[in-house]
Amino acid sequence: MLRTVKYLSLLVVQFIGALLGVGALFIAFYAVSTPLSEFESAGWRILGMAFACGMMFPFVLQASLIQSYMPLPLSMGVTRRGFFAGAQAAKVMLAGGIGVCLLLIQLAVKWMFGVDALFTGTMLVGLFAVLLLGASVGEALGFVSLRFGRVGMIVFFVLIVGGCAVIGGIIGYAGAAGALDGMLDAMLRFLSNAWALGGSAIVLAVLLGWLDWLMCRRIPVKG
Repeated sequence: MLRTVKYLSLLVVQFIGALLGVGALFIAFYAVSTPLSEFESAGWRILGMAFACGMMFPFVLQASLIQSYMPLPLSMGVTRRGFFAGAQAAKVMLAGGIGVCLLLIQLAVKWMFGVDALFTGTMLVGLFAVLLLGASVGEALGFVSLRFGRVGMIVFFVLIVGGCAVIGGIIGYAGAAGALDGMLDAMLRFLSNAWALGGSAIVLAVLLGWLDWLMCRRIPVKG
């Protein structure tokens, strides 16, 4: 089990190093090519793109990690329990590593472009929890695809899109009924409470992890 944890963690470290290198090159390119009069707007664009990618990468990387690497260790005698433990360690490292990348980008943009950081203090708790939740959803997609194949992936995406559609419908109905302002105020209060946001994200991540383990136990070995 420890060998699997070490192997998957090394892969995550390589991913994070590559992302950090790309981010550094991107910031350097903007710093060289942007006129001084547009530095502040360029800094905000960099932060926006960095955090948009930062929310997406845990989902994509964890999904690809599970799908690409689980069949090989199982065919070589690694137990499902051992691989699952390695995947959990990789998930936490992935969320933490991308969080560190985002913090370093914040510091670099503040120093070079004069733009204040978006996430500070207790908000970092919520940031890590949301990144962990994104990695957990990606991990769930990886296990679903291995357990149920293409049909499982389609159903998974339909559920995600359906959930987003329901949320959008509720917001639209609230707007038509004149209750949107109250709903938005409540939502903003929740998002500003990093501990509530972080706690909710971690609870969802743990629930997804339990479901992942139920699927992982039944994934066939493919040599």
